[in-house]
Amino acid sequence: RLMSPGKGIALNESLTENIFMIFVSILNKVPILVVGEPGTSKSLAMDLIAQSMKGRGSLNDFNKNFPSVDVFTYQCSPLSTADGILTTFNIAKNYAKEAKNSLVVVLLDE
Repeated sequence: RLMSPGKGIALNESLTENIFMIFVSILNKVPILVVGEPGTSKSLAMDLIAQSMKGRGSLNDFNKNFPSVDVFTYQCSPLSTADGILTTFNIAKNYAKEAKNSLVVVLLDE
């Protein structure tokens, strides 16, 4: 099992599909847009990946075989600007230069 969601969280079809697609995309460094109705576990899937993928510091032995994932989140709103998004990408890019054995992810959240 890739991760344990914790008490009260069901690994339903929507959540497991989102986890799988995000996991594969991150490991292959392929951008992904996860789109769906509210409540379809998009943000939860990303949160679970970020909590579980800690490289050698992961609690799950399977996850210790992969690099850690560091997420830089930009909270989008009607007031979001291209400059704000670009700033987040630049911060993540600079962090990635120093982060060894880490995959840096920029998350544009709704």
